[in-house]
Amino acid sequence: MAITAADYNNIRQKVIGVLGTGAGGYGQVSPILASSAATSTNVISSTLWNGLRGDMIRARQHQTGEDEQANLPILTRTTAITESIRQQFDTYANTIVSNKFALGITGSIPQAVEVTNWANSALWTSNWSSTLYHKVTAQFSSALAANYWFNAGGQFRFWARRWYPSGGTFLNSKDQEWGTLVGSGANRNGDADSGFGKVYYNYSTISTLPGTANSAGTAFPAYSFYNNAPSYTNVSLPTSATTIYFKQFSGYGAVNRYQIQMYANSATAPTLLTFYITFQDNAGGNVDDPISGTWQSYVELLRPTVSGGVSLTAPTVLTNVGLTTSPPSSSTP
Repeated sequence: MAITAADYNNIRQKVIGVLGTGAGGYGQVSPILASSAATSTNVISSTLWNGLRGDMIRARQHQTGEDEQANLPILTRTTAITESIRQQFDTYANTIVSNKFALGITGSIPQAVEVTNWANSALWTSNWSSTLYHKVTAQFSSALAANYWFNAGGQFRFWARRWYPSGGTFLNSKDQEWGTLVGSGANRNGDADSGFGKVYYNYSTISTLPGTANSAGTAFPAYSFYNNAPSYTNVSLPTSATTIYFKQFSGYGAVNRYQIQMYANSATAPTLLTFYITFQDNAGGNVDDPISGTWQSYVELLRPTVSGGVSLTAPTVLTNVGLTTSPPSSSTP
């Protein structure tokens, strides 16, 4: 049975639907996107098939984090394009489609770069009570760019820390509990030093990275990018400040907490995502003990990129306000 242009294009369309610029894709264009569609007059040559093979390897390596070169044959000018080869390519394409979100972040081929200084707060060094605020707005070039970011495995990551000033000590028991809640490490390493680890926000969940410090806190995955809907066209994000994560301690009536709120400028086609981070010291009372130390809030990115394959541009920082005791506006941006 002769392999037709339609056979080839059917396989390619599956792959481009994941790797390319459709609403469900990774947003890749030429030269990363290497294959071409075939016409009814084309001879479905090894050149066309090898271009498609390259796109398939790029997409699948992004998903597995492993070298996929051995899983599809390189075709030569003398290779007969048989039904067996068509089936092999088609099965591989189906695997790419069904594993679009199964991203190999921890594979042997690096899948992403951690952008650690993306939107960190200023330091806060004075004794304080009541609330510290940090507001960050991420700006995407378009709603599709936001879609590509999350499809390809992009993440926002949050953590915080409090450390002693030189020669400083804890002042009181509330001071100690805050140190435990957010962590007291002097080294800049969220996994080891943050009291709740690193909170990550991706296409489907809000959670903490495994193996991080102390207890994780409470997350609300319903407000992640796709969790309320099966597809990009049905995204339903909050447009007013909505809690996506908090951690609080048991003392002082369990009212002192670290909290992340999020909202978008559009529920269905967002270009701005705002994160409103607060350190809430709400115990009060007749004598409200102050909190000491040096404080910082961190917002980092995990930017999808793989050598020879998928690469996404990071969103820009439109707003980065805090730490401050004066509440920034909670309206977008």
